[in-house]
Parts: sequence; structure tokens; C-alpha cells
Amino acid sequence: MNIFFYPASVSKYNKPYFKALQSCVAAKNIILLPSGSGFESLVSLSLRSDDILILYAANDDAFESLFAMQNDLKDFRILLLLSPECSRQCWDRAYQLSPIFVAESTDFTELSAVVMNILLRNDDELWLPSHP
Repeated sequence: MNIFFYPASVSKYNKPYFKALQSCVAAKNIILLPSGSGFESLVSLSLRSDDILILYAANDDAFESLFAMQNDLKDFRILLLLSPECSRQCWDRAYQLSPIFVAESTDFTELSAVVMNILLRNDDELWLPSHP
């Protein structure tokens, strides 16, 4: 299982934000997907069903672009980060993307715990003995 970070819009803050995210979620390497690419980049070919996909919407327009990709997101474990600039309407519609976790993008503590729980649960499932 891989972890991907997808900022929905191009911004000068994406790389620093990605680096901060990497330092907090230290369980695995996080793969940065090109901003606003809509999963049409070469790096996106690495995406597999059940991978962890951390989506970041910096504003309402970025959220709308994620919402437009809703069908492309259904096979992933979605963790959604919304900027404080996102409107109440974005927050109200966030769960229509079927995320496991939704939070404001200012604190990675809970996000890190959620990622660790997913990874630990996945490891347990891989190593459970099969019953005859």
C-alpha cells in the first residue's frame, strides 16, 4: 500500500506543505502527485486500489475540481484536508467524496494517527493466519 498526496490546485505552498506532511507522517514515503493533473501524470500510474490518497483543497475551486473527480476516487482510501479558506459548503459536501477522514489542513497530528492506524490494520490483515 502506497501513500499519495494530491494538491488539487497549483500553489507555491504545495511543496512546503508536502514536506511538512512527510515529516509528520513518517510511517512511509509519501508520493507527491502533480498539482491539478487529474491523475493524468506518469506518477499517477503507480496508484492502486486501496492506496491511501491524501487530497488537499486550498480553496473552493480546488474542492470543486476534486468533486468533479469523484468517480476516479472511489477505489482509494481518501483522507481529505481542507484549507481554512474553504467555505462551509465545501465542508458540508466533503463526505460525498467518501473520505475516511476529513480535517482542516493546519494540524497533521490526527492525520498521522489515522495513516498509522490504516497501515497497522493493513499489516495485521496481511499476517493473519488463515483458518482451515
